[in-house]
Order: sequence, then C-alpha cells, then structure tokens
Amino acid sequence: MKTLVILYADSRSLHIFDHIFDGKSAFERCLCWADSCKKLSDSEIVVLADKSIETECYSVLNKCNQNAELLVQEKWTIHNLFQVFAECTEKTGAENVIFAWADQPFLNFGITEKILSDHIEFSGEYTFAEGYPAGLCPEVINAGTCRILSQLSESVKKETVTPVVEEKKSVPEVKKQPEVKKEVVVSKYDYLPKAVNNAKLVFVFDDAGQNMNHLEKFMNLPFPITVAVLPKLTYSRAAADRIRKAGKEVILHQPMQALNLNVNPGPGAITPDMSLYEIEMLVKENIAEVGAISGMNNHEGSMITEDENRISVVMQTLSDMGLYFLDSRTTSQTRVPQAAMSLGLSYYERNVFIDNTQNISDMVKEIEKGLNIANQKGLAIMIGHIWSANTLPNLLMELYPVLVKKGYKFTTVSKSGGLITP
Repeated sequence: MKTLVILYADSRSLHIFDHIFDGKSAFERCLCWADSCKKLSDSEIVVLADKSIETECYSVLNKCNQNAELLVQEKWTIHNLFQVFAECTEKTGAENVIFAWADQPFLNFGITEKILSDHIEFSGEYTFAEGYPAGLCPEVINAGTCRILSQLSESVKKETVTPVVEEKKSVPEVKKQPEVKKEVVVSKYDYLPKAVNNAKLVFVFDDAGQNMNHLEKFMNLPFPITVAVLPKLTYSRAAADRIRKAGKEVILHQPMQALNLNVNPGPGAITPDMSLYEIEMLVKENIAEVGAISGMNNHEGSMITEDENRISVVMQTLSDMGLYFLDSRTTSQTRVPQAAMSLGLSYYERNVFIDNTQNISDMVKEIEKGLNIANQKGLAIMIGHIWSANTLPNLLMELYPVLVKKGYKFTTVSKSGGLITP
C-alpha cells in the first residue's frame, strides 16, 4: 500500500533551521523521520514550504541528499493545502497521507508505524494519536478524504493555514493609494543552462589551513561542499575541526612535488627521493594530523601523479584506510587511471578549476563549463581555493538560488556517485 509523506515548512517556525539537535536542525530531523517512513510502505516525500524560506529548504534537501519534491507557495491557505494533498495522492497513486509539520524534531517512528497500521486495519479516514506530548506524532489521512476536504475547502479559500482573526475596530477611512507594481528581479545569471540528466555539482575548495578568516567565508555557503586541508600548517587541525563542525566534508590536501622543481609544494610533501614505504608512512602521518577525513586529493603533484609506482602506493594506502582519492589532474599525463586499473581501485577526478584568475567573469565561465559537463555526464567536480575568499564565496552565494531553480543538485565528493571504475 503506497503512502505519501507530506511535511509542511512554515516560515513562522522561528527555529526550524537552527542546528540545535546534535548538530542537526528540526527540519533535518523531520526529513530523517520522513525517510524512515519508507520502511512502512512504498513512500514518497513531499515538502510544502512558504516562498520566503524556499532557498533554506533547498539547501537542507541538498545537504541531506534527500530525493523529496519541494512545492512552494507565496502563502498557503486551507484550500491550496488540501488541493495539493489531493493532487499529490492522485499523481503518486498513494492511498494515504502521513502529515506532519517540519519543525517537529521528535517525531517518533514507532508511534508513526502504529498509527498507520491502525489506520489501514480499520480503514480510517483520519487517524491521530491522543495522549502523547505535542510534536511526537503525525496525522494520517485517507486519499479519498483528501479529495473531499479539497472540495469542502472551496468555501474557505481565503483562510490561511493558521488564520488569526482580529477584532474589527472603527478607524478613519484612509484614501487608498495607487498600487505600486513590484519589479520582477531577473538575475544576470539567468542565461546559464537548465539542469538535465539529473545534474549534480560538487564544489571542492583547496588549501585550507593557511587562514581561518578566509575559511570562515566558505563555511557560510548554504550547500554541501568538500574542503581540502593542507598538513603541517599552523591552522591545519583547527581548520579541519571547523569544517567538520560546519557539517562540511573534510579531505586531506596532500602536497606532492611538481614537475617544475622551482615550485615548493610545502611541508608534508611527497618527493621523488622518498621510498615507497616512506610515502606510505607520510600519508598516514598527515591523515593522523588532520583527523577524521573522507579522502584525499593532491596539491601540485604533477611529478608524483605521473609516476605510476608512487601514486599507486598513495591510492592503495587510502583504500586500505577506507578513504577515496580525488585526482586534481594537475597534469594531463596523470597515471592515476593506469594505477587504478592495476590495483582494481576506483577514484574521482577533477573536471574544472574555477579560480585560475580572480576575475569574476572568468570564474563564471569556468563554472558554466562545469554545468555543461554535469549536464552531459550527470556530475561535475569543480575545484576552487580558500585564498579566493574575497570573491568566490560571494559569487557562489549569488549563483546558488539561480542554479537551484534551474534544477541542479549540490553534493560532496563522497556522496556524488561519481567514482570512476577502470
């Protein structure tokens, strides 16, 4: 029996996005609960939200990698609420709706299971739990009842979901001012292509560990990101801790020698004079310093990534530790594919460098390249740098709502599904 889970996100819920429940917001916890309801039946999730919090909702849905439909209204009324209930059940073929407000962090799966079971057993039209504290229990509504309520609500179209009726007071008549038409604001980036092929975007930011103020500007981005931390710097561990606290993905940005010997890769670097054992030990040492990570990418490193034996040691060490390798592709002659094939390992690779220049229009052009790649392949991994803190975060904040409306999904490297298997 198919069931539809509907969450209503009200802009008047003051703390819906506050991260106060073990680092999660009330909205995130509600999404986790909704996802658990899939165990009960073949469930789909729909989120209803006020227009004023549309961006925040998209951000959390992307962060949670939640495949839920988001429906937005300027103002929800009783009528359009039940109308959506009826339309969604008809579209999905759901026989029942499990409904809850999206600011209830303590929704209980066990109670939900019992309510739904009783509802189905007794062919209920509307089922709820009585005697429990508020916020623990959802409501269950039969699809046919939703259609009836949609028809009945025609008489109260003008009522809001939680209407406030004020006592009428006698006031002097005020001459009505001419209505001022609101300008429709069109973003200068509306020309960017719409998402196709379920396009996902991964933004990776290299060189964390040098400047905490610069890093902080990236922590405020409202979507999932991956941040690569350099080892053996003053702020390496502090940067990694801050990234984890912000709920972003941390990886090691492993320095490696470049073909240009005049380029200093920095402390903790893999150099061509090291034995294979020394490389393995250094990688493990740098990982231990940075702390819990998901994977690694290379900083510089064209000489090492062109050496199949040395890059094989790096990749095998990571694999043994349950970590991934992201090839930054600092050279077109990288031997990572060959090493991966020989070891039977998968890996990720960079598609675009965003900030080779600090010119905004150049950055936008590179991001547009990434969008085109994502539309072709389903995914684009784009690398920027923490030292672009004065330009790149602001640009991405401006681009984000445009890209969301165009259908792009934001995720991290580890959740992208973009592993390359030779």
